[in-house]
Amino acid sequence: MKWGIRFVILGIAVAISGAAANADTIQLNSGSPLTATVTKYSNNAFEIRSADGKTTSYPAANVRQIDFEQTGPRAQLTTRTNGRQEGTAVSFANGSFKITTAEGNRQFPLIFVERAAFVPDRGQEVEVIS
Repeated sequence: MKWGIRFVILGIAVAISGAAANADTIQLNSGSPLTATVTKYSNNAFEIRSADGKTTSYPAANVRQIDFEQTGPRAQLTTRTNGRQEGTAVSFANGSFKITTAEGNRQFPLIFVERAAFVPDRGQEVEVIS
């Protein structure tokens, strides 16, 4: 029985540390940084998912900076001037997204971004033909 409990505790610890390792750092204007996963930006707000799975929305005006995880999630931005842009999310600071595209690092001021999705790379897409 003791070994079973130890494995459960070890499993929980590994899950929590894995969730923290895959998280972004969000600096709000009002205080200390948050560690969570930014899932999207739309309607002038960021949607953030915490390690326990709860989703919270923060107005963009309340977010000072976001540092995306080192491996960076895949970013899909819909912009008013350049259409759809894809790349690896690097940061959000001073009112601009910074992403790495095939053409190199690019900045997109928030005023030109209609929405953004930050999705993990799930590998090559497969089309099912029926």
